[in-house]
Amino acid sequence: MSLEEKLEQVKGSVKEGLGKLTGDEKTEKEGTAEKVVSKVKEVAKDAKDIVEGAIDGVKNAVKKDDENTDQVDDKVDQVKGSVKEGVGKLTGDEKTEKEGTAEKVIAKVKEVAKDAKDIVEGAIDGVKNAVKKDDENTDQVDDKVDQVKGSIKEGVGKLTGDEKTEKEGTAEKVIAKVKEVARDAKDAVEGAVDGVKNAVKKDEE
Repeated sequence: MSLEEKLEQVKGSVKEGLGKLTGDEKTEKEGTAEKVVSKVKEVAKDAKDIVEGAIDGVKNAVKKDDENTDQVDDKVDQVKGSVKEGVGKLTGDEKTEKEGTAEKVIAKVKEVAKDAKDIVEGAIDGVKNAVKKDDENTDQVDDKVDQVKGSIKEGVGKLTGDEKTEKEGTAEKVIAKVKEVARDAKDAVEGAVDGVKNAVKKDEE
């Protein structure tokens, strides 16, 4: 319990006692109400801490058994947000309630964004495989696909506020573009070399 909550309970008790002493029922009832509200807030915050501790325990246990921890994290964050939102409602603490709602929504957006990323990457891989069957120049296709994947990853990172994912996406996009440019330069040089060879062969004949 915080010092502030303890002081609120003491204030309520003093007000209640003063009301009894002076025969002022209104002051006595206000004091009782303040004391009870403060105690409810304390109990709600303790309950929130207990639930969050339990959630962290489950999260850690699941992380040991599950490689797909991002999805677990998102679900746990949604539950934490719901708990915080509920505690805010219970205690009349609008700030805590709004924070809980925001945390819940952010976790859901992250989950949806990751699902969308997985779907898009699956579609890209499907297109990539279909193109590879028809196209001998698969390196260029791979570079373009990797640029798109990098852009998607970068976008998901921006959307979810995940700087690591955003930076990884940017890096993947840039690396794929550099590979594409290097391959184009190599092809241009090889074309020029072939042109010179052909010109020399004609002069020798």
